[in-house]
Amino acid sequence: MITCLIARDEEKKWDYNNPVLKDKELVCVYTLFGPRYKLGDGIHTYQMLPFIDRLTDVSEFIIYDADRSKQPVITINLRPFQEDFRV
Repeated sequence: MITCLIARDEEKKWDYNNPVLKDKELVCVYTLFGPRYKLGDGIHTYQMLPFIDRLTDVSEFIIYDADRSKQPVITINLRPFQEDFRV
């Protein structure tokens, strides 16, 4: 079994830093309403991207090293598993 952690932090910290999320970079945002997610496109900043409320709407995402400056650690394709994937 492999365990991977996606980038995650409080909403106020994401808002303050407002990084450009890399293409297909999935991040977890801790909000007052619980965890929510955003998926980067390599162009828009965090604040410009919409929240993804259902991970079943994501077909592929990439996990980067902890400092986010290096190459992807792993690419995850959910297409074959989407029917069984529940969030």
